[in-house]
Amino acid sequence: RTASPHSLQLLSVSVSPVACLCAAGVMWTCYVSFCQERFLRKTNNQDLKDKRQERLLSVFQRAHDASLLEEPLYKKWLQVLQSLGRTQAAEEVALAATRSFSRSVETWCASLSVLLELGAAGIGAAFEEALSLLNPKESLPVWRLRVAWSESHQSAEETAALYQKGLLSPVASVSVEVKERFLDWSYRSGGYKQARRAFVSLHESRPFSKEFFSTMIRIEREQEPPRMERLRDCYERALREFGSGDAELWLEYIREELQQPQGRPENCGKLHWRALRSLEGEDVDRFITQYTLLQTGHL
Repeated sequence: RTASPHSLQLLSVSVSPVACLCAAGVMWTCYVSFCQERFLRKTNNQDLKDKRQERLLSVFQRAHDASLLEEPLYKKWLQVLQSLGRTQAAEEVALAATRSFSRSVETWCASLSVLLELGAAGIGAAFEEALSLLNPKESLPVWRLRVAWSESHQSAEETAALYQKGLLSPVASVSVEVKERFLDWSYRSGGYKQARRAFVSLHESRPFSKEFFSTMIRIEREQEPPRMERLRDCYERALREFGSGDAELWLEYIREELQQPQGRPENCGKLHWRALRSLEGEDVDRFITQYTLLQTGHL
C-alpha cells in the first residue's frame, strides 16, 4: 500500500536526527584519521610537527565533547597521549572512555591497562566499577588484570581475599581460571604446603580445567622426593574429569609410573586397559599408537 504524504513526512522527521548523528560520527572518524595520518608524517619542521600534534589532540577532544568519538578511537587517543608523555591527560581520557562505553570489556581493559601502567591512584575502585558494570560472562579479561595487579601491589591477605571472591563467581570461565591462578600463586607465595592446602580445598569444586591438575602435578614433581601416592591422586582426579577425551593424559600417567623412583611399572597394563575402555573415537587410535611407541622406547 502506498504510504501517505503525512506518514512519509513523519518518517523523515524521525529518521533525520539519527541519520545526522551517524553521519556526524563518520565525519569525525574521518577527520581524526586524516589528522593522525598527517601527524605521523615525518618532518624536520618542528613548528609544523607541533601544529599537527595539537590539531590531532584538539580533534580527539572535540569529537569526545560532542559524544561522537567512536570506541576504537579512544585507544588511539590514549596511544598518542602516552607516546607524548602526557600522563595526566592519558589518565583522564582512560576514565572518560569507560564512562562513554561503560559496558564494553575492550574499552575497560584498554583503559585499565593504561591506568596500571601510569600507576594511577584509585585503580582498585576502577576494577570494582568495571566488574559491577560489565556482563559477568564477559568479565574474565578484567579478572586477569585485577589478580595480576593484586599479586604485585597488594598484601598476600588482600590477594587471597580477591582470589576467594573469584572462586565464588557463578561464571564458569572465571571460576575455572581463578582456580588455576590461585593454585599457582599459592605455591609461589607460600610454598608447597600452602599449594597443597589450596588444591585439597578445591579438588571437589567443579568446574575444572586440565591445567588446574597439571599445575598440581608439576608442583608434586618438583618436591624432593616426589610422593607417588599424591601424584597418582592428581592423575586419578584429572582422569575422572578428562579421561574420556585426552589420550595424552593417560600416557603421562603411564610415563610417571615408569620413570618415577616410587613408580610401579606393573600398573601400566591396568592403566592401558582402563584407557582403552575410557577413550572414544580417534583418541583410542592415538593412544594405541603412542603407547606402542612408548613400549618400544621410541617415545
